Parts: sequence; structure tokens; C-alpha cells
Amino acid sequence: MVGVWRPRNEAVSVTRVVIVGAGVAGVTTATALRQQGFVGEVTLIDAGEFAYARPPLSKGFLTGSASRESLAFFSQQWFADNAITYLPNAHVTAIDRDVLAVQTHRGTRIEGDMIVLATGGHALVPSLLSNDSGRVHVLRTIEDAERLRASLEAGTRLLVIGAGLLGAEIAISAHGMGVDVATIDPAAVPLGHLVGERLGLWLRDRLEGFGISHTTASVAAVRAVEHAVTVELANGETLAADQVVLAIGLRPDTTLAQAAGLDVDRAVLVDERQRTSDPRILAIGDCSADAASAPHRAAGHWDAAKASGERAAATILGHEPADPGVSWFWSDRGDVRLDVLGNFAGAERHIDRGAFGGAQFMVGGFTNGILTSAACVNDPKSARQLRKLLDRAWRPRPEEFADVSQTLKQLATAR
Repeated sequence: MVGVWRPRNEAVSVTRVVIVGAGVAGVTTATALRQQGFVGEVTLIDAGEFAYARPPLSKGFLTGSASRESLAFFSQQWFADNAITYLPNAHVTAIDRDVLAVQTHRGTRIEGDMIVLATGGHALVPSLLSNDSGRVHVLRTIEDAERLRASLEAGTRLLVIGAGLLGAEIAISAHGMGVDVATIDPAAVPLGHLVGERLGLWLRDRLEGFGISHTTASVAAVRAVEHAVTVELANGETLAADQVVLAIGLRPDTTLAQAAGLDVDRAVLVDERQRTSDPRILAIGDCSADAASAPHRAAGHWDAAKASGERAAATILGHEPADPGVSWFWSDRGDVRLDVLGNFAGAERHIDRGAFGGAQFMVGGFTNGILTSAACVNDPKSARQLRKLLDRAWRPRPEEFADVSQTLKQLATAR
């Protein structure tokens, strides 16, 4: 439900901060507060066993090359050393806005001067799909990854529904485990809206080059049968698999916010300082969305979540939030590291730098003569350089950008 958007600006004296959720956004808020000199109480509450990074779940952790311990942001001792009260295995069941407190499933009430909601989201499971079978999986938590890994062995037939960033990473990881993998997606070019059709096609073809087949179709239903799962497509075709993964998006967790009467439309609505319709309550990461934009959708990427946590800390401290700059996300897809900067959707022209499809190259998106987006393949160093250049509204001539005889640094300083 959407209420009337009335963020208030009255000053609040903050000595106690309660953060609900210990993903990258929540942990970033806690650490940024301490790094910037906040000396008050910081309480970090999370339903999980420990605070951990999610990107490895579809890669090293799924394949077994990364341990549970390696995913941890920090140790319990680190939290203690930084005077952050960390409460794992605690479910927040309600927010009391009268006294500004949260209540856990154990009946504990924790009061604060500011509450930060970093509740993240849940894997999207549309009603036409059924996951009451142990053969249908999602991948959002460490427990999800452990269940999926236990179900996969050499020769297993796996269908991944959704061939975007997460779906492609799962497919490639499973293929490396000897699994027979296929992907299904309604988009013929699954990442075309993010990187442009040409690079999107190349990425899709890379999947098929691994032996991972791709079907362009919408899914009508998923049904568990005796020893398998059948996936019914909208065109009437039926596919069979031993296991199915749903990788079709994220549903922001707005349960607490809605129950507390905050403004919600798909996600918890926030202003430019991450304030909800109650300025004493902030929302960050995957559960939040900019109230000034429509449709209200969470960004859903690590860097965006981290930046929102940094803005929340600045808001609590009364500082001006730093400009997060151009958007950035990355994906590790087997032997391909992909970094994407900015928005390709509005690019008027795409220029290659390096041999397209080679071991290392990039594609730049130009609008009105400005480099507004870039995708780097196996070149994270250049991605870091380009991020700063895009923030400066860099205007390289297309022929200069394409000339690999000069480094990006040389090009940037030459003009």
C-alpha cells in the first residue's frame, strides 16, 4: 500500500542505532558509523547464523571450493572489538513506533533513536510455480546453496529458469560439477537490457559454448512428478529435469515496514537520505526503493546496497551523503569476469575497445558524445578506472576510445 509521501526533517539526537539485517547494506551501515566516529550504541540484529557475503553462493560456495567460514564479513571478535552488539539467530517480529523499539521472537525489546531496516528480500516465486517439492530450488541464502549443492551430482539434469546474472552463474557452476544444465528465459538476449544486444548475445553464446542449452520461452507451470520435475512452457512444450532452480528475481522484504505503517510500494519507499516516511526509520539495500522514481524497484546489486548503507550512516551522523557516482555491478561467469558501469539503455552508440569477443575487451556506450556506460570483460582494473572517468562525464572521441595503443590513463590526461 502506498501512503502520502511526507518525509519530515526534524533533527534527532542519536545515541542508539538499531540495524535489522546483516547483509552488505546493514553491515556497511554499522562499520561506517564506527569509521566516522559514532560513539553511541550500535546493535546489529540478524535472523541468520552469521553475517556473510552472498555473491559466492552461486559460485565457489555452490561448487564446494569456498567454505562457510570464508563467506563471513567479520568474526564475532571483530564486532566485539568495534563495540557493535551483534545478535545472530534473532528474528525481529515488530517495530514499535511509539517508543521506537524493535521486538524479537524471544520477546526482547531493543530501543533506539534510529532504526535501520536492512531486511533484504526473498527469491521471487510466482504463484504459477510450485516449489513444495524438494526438487525445486531458489538461491538466496547459505542454506539454499547447501540444499542445491546436495541435490547436484554428475549427470543430474538441471533446468535453471532465468538466465540473467544469477541464473547464468548457477548454470556455469553446476556445469563445472558435471551437471547436465539448460536455461530457460523469456528474453532471447537475457542481459540485453543491461549490456546491449550484441554483448548480451555473446554472453548467451558463451553459455551455449560450455554445452549449456538455452530455450527462449515463458514458463507456464512447474510440476513435481515421482522422480523428476516437469516444466510446462507457454508454447505447450514440456521439459523434464531432475532438479529446477528459480532465478527470476527478488521480492523485497517489506513485512516489518508494512506492519509499522511505513509507505511501501513493492519496496520500502525512501528519500535521497534513505529516510522512510518516518524519518527516525531508515531503509537500505534490497528492501528499499527511491520514492521519487517509478516504478519503485530495488537496485538489487552489491554496490548499490553498500552505497545505501553509507548514505544511512551519513544521515544518522548528520553528514551530507557522498555522491555514489555511476552504478556498477559485476558477475563471474566461469572464465568470464564481467563489470558493467552506468546504463546502456539510453546509449546512442556502442564502441569496442579491444577485439570484441577476445580474451579481454570492453564496450563503451556513448550519449551526446559522453561515455555514459561501459562493460569490461576480464578487465576489472580498467573498470575501476572507467568508473572515475564516467563520474567526470568524460568525452573521449570514439576513435580514441577504440585505440588500445594508448592506455585509459593516457587518454584521460591527454584532453
